[in-house]
Amino acid sequence: MSSSNSYISSLEPNDRTRYFEKLMVSVEDAGDSSNPEVTGSAVTGDGVRLPDPYSLTGWKDDLSLWPDTDYGCIYTYLIEAPGPFNGEAMKAYKSLEAYNLFISGHVRECRYHPIGKNVKVCFLKAKVVPGQRVTETPHNPWVCLTKKEGYVMAAHCTCMAGEERPCSLYVAR
Repeated sequence: MSSSNSYISSLEPNDRTRYFEKLMVSVEDAGDSSNPEVTGSAVTGDGVRLPDPYSLTGWKDDLSLWPDTDYGCIYTYLIEAPGPFNGEAMKAYKSLEAYNLFISGHVRECRYHPIGKNVKVCFLKAKVVPGQRVTETPHNPWVCLTKKEGYVMAAHCTCMAGEERPCSLYVAR
């Protein structure tokens, strides 16, 4: 992803609105609203709009920084979000495309961004090569997690499905 602005401007108006909604978290989930790291992200009546992950620099390649996220955190987010994931599909997670993409090595360059020292959420991002089209440009999913509990707050992917709902590519991440 070369530039956040070019990605955002490439989105249709409804997709752009949904994208910015994904970046909104409650002040409680973001952290202390008097903290400049939080207030530098746009505090509104609806909460805090986090910075666009595609515009951030300083991503870390260090798995030890990642929040402890478990199957329950991922399951809860996917079941509550509109999309193809339901209880039955999640019981058979090893048959899901997302699981197979991960196991098959299609998930690459996983990175962590803390957003800020006193911000309670972080971003993870990756490059995910589509399953049958390994020569295609990788998609760029990101996930916003709480640092302490590993709860999934939001997720997005540059693939067509990921602009609207949970897709296999960011689940694989």
